[in-house]
Amino acid sequence: MAENPKDDLAWLQSDSPWQTLAVMLELNDAWKMDNPAEFVSKLHVHVDGSCNGMQHYAAFGRDSAGGR
Repeated sequence: MAENPKDDLAWLQSDSPWQTLAVMLELNDAWKMDNPAEFVSKLHVHVDGSCNGMQHYAAFGRDSAGGR
C-alpha cells in the first residue's frame, strides 16, 4: 500500500487513515534501508500533558523541588 496508496486504498479502512498512511510510508522507507534500526522517523508523537499542571505552577514560581 505504501508504494501506491492512491490505487491500494485499504488504509482508508483504519480508524485513523491519515496516521495509518503516514506510518506505512515511514515503515516502507525504513525497510528499504540496509539497517532499518538507523531510520529516523519524522512522525509526531502525542504526549498527554493533562496531569502536569503542578509542574507548570512550579515552573512559574521557579520551584525546582516542586517541578521534580
